[in-house]
Amino acid sequence: MLGAEIWLKFENLQYTDSFKDRGSLFKLVSMSDAELKAGVIAASAGNHAQGVAYYARRLGAPAFIVMPEFTPYTKVEGVKRFGAEAILYGETLEEVGSEARLIEQERGLTYIHRYDDPHVASGQDTIGLELAEDGPEFDDVVIPIGGGGLFAEIATTLA
Repeated sequence: MLGAEIWLKFENLQYTDSFKDRGSLFKLVSMSDAELKAGVIAASAGNHAQGVAYYARRLGAPAFIVMPEFTPYTKVEGVKRFGAEAILYGETLEEVGSEARLIEQERGLTYIHRYDDPHVASGQDTIGLELAEDGPEFDDVVIPIGGGGLFAEIATTLA
């Protein structure tokens, strides 16, 4: 119909149903045992939250996820199912991030930003590396954009 060969990379088929697993994992495995034991916190409305929650539990780190009050029930329940404490707060991601930073300081946690972190970025970058390695030379690549981190890493790798 389009006169093109279409390749799809189903990152949403990761265990958490999230396309942001890789960044969360890379960040968590970069942390020291003491940092993991102290715990982690993230601010996210869903995909990053689930990745942090899942891998934190796998690595034995307590996890706290601050989520906007409007977060869909399924995302909140996903975070809880993976063993993290979901904290509903605020109406914007800016408010959520500020609250997460306050809790980070109060409890001595490590904040895991959803895209502005070199380890998270490196994890997301592996998607671009796989596309370059597994596929043909692509004319176009369509990448979802939320905060822009996933897009930036994949686009940089494929450029």
